[in-house]
Amino acid sequence: MRLDPAVIREAMDRTGCRSIDELGWKFLNKTGTTVRNYRDGKSVPTIPTLMILKRITNRPLDTMILEGQAQAA
Repeated sequence: MRLDPAVIREAMDRTGCRSIDELGWKFLNKTGTTVRNYRDGKSVPTIPTLMILKRITNRPLDTMILEGQAQAA
């Protein structure tokens, strides 16, 4: 299970953040490294972080998570 990388791009677009670092510290209370790990599938965000991303992107939770080895297009 991993976060769809498009979620990070959408969150950056919607918030106007110019970098993953900015998104992390301004909106998620996470480091840029942590957010990059979410994007790259190295770790999975916690439920509270997923809820923040859901609120920012207006995406349903079931479209934010990819199952198994699936990769985002």
